[in-house]
Amino acid sequence: MEKVKKKNKVSEYLRTVLYQMGLTPRRAINSMIFLLVFSFLASICYILFLSSKSGTKFQTFLGANPQSAVMFIISAIDFGLGYVLWNKREKLVTRRKNFQAVNFFLLLSQLIVGNLVCVILAVIALYVSSQVKDDGGKYLSSAEIMLFSLSGLVYVFCAILLLRLR
Repeated sequence: MEKVKKKNKVSEYLRTVLYQMGLTPRRAINSMIFLLVFSFLASICYILFLSSKSGTKFQTFLGANPQSAVMFIISAIDFGLGYVLWNKREKLVTRRKNFQAVNFFLLLSQLIVGNLVCVILAVIALYVSSQVKDDGGKYLSSAEIMLFSLSGLVYVFCAILLLRLR
């Protein structure tokens, strides 16, 4: 009985904090888009900084530093996912199963590559997914599912590469 009360208190506290922040499913998707694109830009700037610091060209630097090359691939996929989310955001905030599926994918994929800010946001988005109404429309298309599957495989491949490079 005590655990149920504590669970309800934590859930109520989290609900209050999210309400005061004004976090809605639409804002969660927009924040995820911003984080994915920002992480792309930040990693590109970081790689450019390192290449200019070493006095080599960008391509030469990536060829000489495999960890930076893998980071570049991961950030390019993040940018692509941010673009897809930007194009599909209206469909996502009107279909609960799509919203939950995409955020669960983002949770797992960003956890694999270590982007913890996106992981936390995906967990919060899954929590607020109950606010998304289901209009009964079509689910994700086969092309979108294929895109997410391929990007997930590339994330796993890059994570394995990073582990082997250490």
